Amino acid sequence: PNLRDEELDRLVDFLHALTDEGFMPAIPERVPSGLVPGRAIQLEQKYGDAEHFLEKQKKIQQQKHSQKQQQVRYREQHRERLTSRSQ
Repeated sequence: PNLRDEELDRLVDFLHALTDEGFMPAIPERVPSGLVPGRAIQLEQKYGDAEHFLEKQKKIQQQKHSQKQQQVRYREQHRERLTSRSQ
């Protein structure tokens, strides 16, 4: 857009205000629901942003699934060995 310098300065000020944490409200000690206030912030600090956390969880689930598949294959192979020995 064709903006004057003053308009551009105001736009930049507005964008800075969007990320200024000085306007963030204080996290309460208690809330009516009984949930832990600020839990999302704690999780973000521990695991990173939500998208990153979900990616980690997906990888963990994939690893667990792969381990279960390996266990099933091992059991099947073990059964086959036992049945071939008994014949």
